Amino acid sequence: MASAERVRSLWERLESWGRDNAPSMLEELQPPADAASLSALETTLGRPLPPELHALLCLHDGEDGPSWCSAWPGGGELLPAQQIGELWDRMLQFEDDSSAAETAELQAAGDIQVGGPVRVASFRRGWVPFMALNGGDVVWYVDEDPAPGGNVGQVIEVDLECGRWNVQAPSLEAYLRELVEALEGGAFSGRDEDGRPTRLEEAEKPAAAREAPRPEPPPEPESSAAAPPRDLNRAIESTTSFWDLERLPVGAEAEVAGVVLGKALWRNRYELSIRGGAITIWGGLGPKRGRPTRLRVRVRVAETHNGDTRRYDVVSFEPLS
Repeated sequence: MASAERVRSLWERLESWGRDNAPSMLEELQPPADAASLSALETTLGRPLPPELHALLCLHDGEDGPSWCSAWPGGGELLPAQQIGELWDRMLQFEDDSSAAETAELQAAGDIQVGGPVRVASFRRGWVPFMALNGGDVVWYVDEDPAPGGNVGQVIEVDLECGRWNVQAPSLEAYLRELVEALEGGAFSGRDEDGRPTRLEEAEKPAAAREAPRPEPPPEPESSAAAPPRDLNRAIESTTSFWDLERLPVGAEAEVAGVVLGKALWRNRYELSIRGGAITIWGGLGPKRGRPTRLRVRVRVAETHNGDTRRYDVVSFEPLS
């Protein structure tokens, strides 16, 4: 069975799961792309579409809806053929590539994060977008121009704002298979406010680990200048992930273990990478130099003045050995 046929088979399983468990995740899928749209896209690219992406577009010409957690939970909005061409053409003006020495220096300084054999660039002609978040803040590409050691056709995630380049899977088929098997295996057992599936980290733990009581965190030393006020040092119910932080109510407090501190953005704002997600937090961390630092951080979720974005204020933190 060719890879394009396997993509179609996997997508049928995804839709079957969605119909039975979360119909809302399928509501914004569009009809198949027509021949004219696919031909126009290939004209823009100057070459044939990657076969697996061609197969996906022949099933659905992307989505028409919000750009977060729809048909591809945890990802962005699936792009229709026309938007793929428009995004690819728009990104051409940013085409560049960093040398291996520059990349190594930036990684050592903690300014960028690179996972796997992907070229560190704003854009490459061999990158064909198929999914995007928030209009292009984060883009997933089929990479036909991989770095040495990579696979032609691998799936990469590029987040230019946060300085992250990651190989997600060796192919679009493998990326889709991982999602389908996670759905069927119960990894996405949560629901957002619109009924779409979301991953629950707790659901992946053994029952004993879920039921075991979590010990009280040790109190901060009274003499420490960085010790937070006691009323901010409440008991934390569970260790959570980035995705769960997004769902916490305003004013909630949570602890995130195993985060990686990235570069300082400006003033006292810092980027934290949390199990594949990223947030920007305010206050209390102080400058960090050299390689990224692993921390256990308590944050409080709050809203900005306009009420439509989230802020994560540091309550306390400690290094992880």
